[in-house]
Amino acid sequence: MKKTITFIAAALICTGISAQTKEQAKENPDLFRAIRDLSRTEIIIPDIDGYKAVKTDLHVHTFFSDGDCSPEYRVKEGWRDGLDAMAITDHIEYRPSDSKMQTYLGVKKKNDKPDLNTSVKLAENAAASYGLLIIPGIEITRNPREVGHFNALFTTDNNKIHDDDPLIAIRNAKAQESVIQFNHPGWARNDANFTEPAKQALAEGLIDGIETFNGEEFYPQHIEDALNNHCYIAGNSDIHATIHDFYLRSGYFRNMTIVFAEECTLPAIKEALLAQRTIAYGCGTLSGSREMLGKLFLASIDIKKIYVNENGDGNILITNKSSFPYLLNGPSTSVNILLPPFSSIKVGFKKNQELKYTISNMFYGVNKNPEISLPLTDSL
Repeated sequence: MKKTITFIAAALICTGISAQTKEQAKENPDLFRAIRDLSRTEIIIPDIDGYKAVKTDLHVHTFFSDGDCSPEYRVKEGWRDGLDAMAITDHIEYRPSDSKMQTYLGVKKKNDKPDLNTSVKLAENAAASYGLLIIPGIEITRNPREVGHFNALFTTDNNKIHDDDPLIAIRNAKAQESVIQFNHPGWARNDANFTEPAKQALAEGLIDGIETFNGEEFYPQHIEDALNNHCYIAGNSDIHATIHDFYLRSGYFRNMTIVFAEECTLPAIKEALLAQRTIAYGCGTLSGSREMLGKLFLASIDIKKIYVNENGDGNILITNKSSFPYLLNGPSTSVNILLPPFSSIKVGFKKNQELKYTISNMFYGVNKNPEISLPLTDSL
């Protein structure tokens, strides 16, 4: 009979003490191997208005442009991180790995053009066994100071998009009925204002979404830009290294665009993006419309009266049923109260008092946090 030896780790890992087990190898009774953790992190987000909360990352790179990892690794990584869908968006114009591979393989034909659909196809093949949905895409990559970067999503042939004129490249992608996303508006620039080509693309109705979170970057001014121009709000990793190095070591989920769709399919996600039913998440912060943020918060919590005195004053218990933390600033305190994931906090109330809280880690614009009245009724 195979023997299993259990060791209790001394380190506190994330949420508790880690139990590591060693299992006796079948082929060698003197050899014990650690049992690997192959689990997926489940990120719990409530549905809103009958739409499913689909967890997506709409900006991911592989070593087919300038990323560190293969498409197959990105699939495994995304599934373990709790994603439902992922867009592979390697660069069109910036592909240092091509020349590296030519040098490594001794390829002399430097004029040969790579197939820009390859990383998407490899990811799609790998994702089938994980149940992870791959959104085909590509990044139109131009001088960030003068033009900017744009993701084309739901593409049909990435080889037919490039043009020296960035606006024509975007139009080429639009001809494939793609969704266009303006990426990291302030990266490598002195401000986060729209470049002139981005303004032109926006005026022509070519831009459908704007990143408010990209990696560690946050662009609150573009929340309102997105809302005013009927664009969806996105939060994406733009990952080039590994998610573990960039996010997990800091204790965060990877950035994600939460898409509220009828189902997790390409047509349903595309419809939801074009209808602007999104909330962006980045390193513990959420951005979106005031209405969508309010609905998410109220769907995430339960409220229960736990004590009422003879004067009608008392305490309530607020329970967070989601994977996201919330920072509450309300009538009983001048400082933020942390409501961690899957936990409860006790707060006091006065008779007939309106319990209105500002959610400090939610933004619907620059310094704009939603104020939400808790539904405190006698029936609670």
